[in-house]
Amino acid sequence: LVPLLFGGCGEKESVAEVKPVNPNLKYEAEGDAVTITECNESATGELVIPATIGGNPVTSIGHGAFIGCPRLTSITIPDGVSSIGVAAFYHCRSLTAVTFLGNAPLWNAPKAGDVFNDATPTIYRKPEAKGWAETWGGRPVKLISEKP
Repeated sequence: LVPLLFGGCGEKESVAEVKPVNPNLKYEAEGDAVTITECNESATGELVIPATIGGNPVTSIGHGAFIGCPRLTSITIPDGVSSIGVAAFYHCRSLTAVTFLGNAPLWNAPKAGDVFNDATPTIYRKPEAKGWAETWGGRPVKLISEKP
């Protein structure tokens, strides 16, 4: 499978600044930070979130951003993402792997498992990344080198 790069239209940017890369991801840009806010339910397979959109770093994944994307099998999250919202990956039943390219982000959820409600991926990380434990978001954490 070839990883897909998705971008979308930001609701807080003027129409002249919006340059969709792909209609499967939507985002909001506020200042110099980008938050992934929504994924099209028809998205399938591997998804690689770009490190920047419109020249600004992707810094967060919003509340429920991937709700109802049951055909995604893996997601790669860039190193600039420092927070992930509650139920961000809710109902992503086919999701088997989430790869983080940076330090462990904070989850904005009442409890760890609320990030992956109804999803059971393994988390993969780089060995030099900081802040990781044996689990994150209620899911097991392994090194990228341990990917099947």
